[in-house]
Amino acid sequence: MYVVRNGNIKELTIKSVFLILLLISGRSTYSQNFNEEELIEIERLSTILSEKDSHDTLLVRTYVQLSEILYVNNIDTIKYLCEKAIDIAEAGLEDNPSELEKESLLNYMANAYLNLGYYYGKKGDIDEQLSFINLSIKIQEQIGNVKGVADCLINMGGLHENQGNIPEALDDFYRSLAIYEKIDDKKGIAICLNNLANIFENQGDYVKALEFYFQSLEIREKYLDQFYVAKVLNNIGYNYGKQGNDSLSLVY
Repeated sequence: MYVVRNGNIKELTIKSVFLILLLISGRSTYSQNFNEEELIEIERLSTILSEKDSHDTLLVRTYVQLSEILYVNNIDTIKYLCEKAIDIAEAGLEDNPSELEKESLLNYMANAYLNLGYYYGKKGDIDEQLSFINLSIKIQEQIGNVKGVADCLINMGGLHENQGNIPEALDDFYRSLAIYEKIDDKKGIAICLNNLANIFENQGDYVKALEFYFQSLEIREKYLDQFYVAKVLNNIGYNYGKQGNDSLSLVY
């Protein structure tokens, strides 16, 4: 983990904004990967970084938010931006912040760790991915953020599924689902149901998979936008196709 041990964190933050501005300066190139709303958000977040009086909590959140946008264009931005967020959070925690500020810094640090886990997973470094997910879980449990724990478990489930460890993947997704149901997080519930359906489908249990797909569809149609409805409809169609039911496959 890259950590700034010496020097002025604020000063380094101001200097680092130039990299972000450089990344977004070519709007003609970026417009191929980002819509106008996202471009406006990138510029807004970059402006926050350029302001010398931005609070540590705001800086950490901004770096994490930028990482979750810019990675589409260049996945390596996750590593730079999230490590920067962690540096600032660690320095802020050493300054005896209020309990509210401490909780915010820890929460954004946990998100940065989770994003780093995603980055290393994409790079094929499973050990690092697992390490960062566990770091995120530890912090989320420390501050009592149950939704954050559930988000981490979804990522852990995906890791275990990719490794072929289906029992562990199912356990992760079921644990995550239980948390989302407890806090009534409709989006989280729908994602878990879809992930469970994918596992059962890949295991050849098409009937069980359809049960979860239709449960996910019901939630998505009621609470989420049409993009997610289309995705689960496509999954259902694919499932029927694998069963040889071409007519229903085409319908969905």
